[in-house]
Amino acid sequence: MSEAHSKFLSGLPHEAEVRLRRKDGQYRWFLGRWNPVRNEQGRLMRWYVAGTDIEDRKQAEEKRQGCLAFRGRRGRCQGKNCS
Repeated sequence: MSEAHSKFLSGLPHEAEVRLRRKDGQYRWFLGRWNPVRNEQGRLMRWYVAGTDIEDRKQAEEKRQGCLAFRGRRGRCQGKNCS
């Protein structure tokens, strides 16, 4: 059983980064957040779920990682995508 699945079953809030396929076949990264809503007795009544498109962030992280690997091999980074 995955960690996210066990948190869901236990009623704990959690989040996960997932890759989803759009209707046109393109894949994009999303951050999903699940928050339980409980009644006065503490019983789980429903879940609030929010999904945020994080594709641009993931692409920026990937470019940065590539630049850092390049720095490690060459000692410096050149190019507009490196900071």
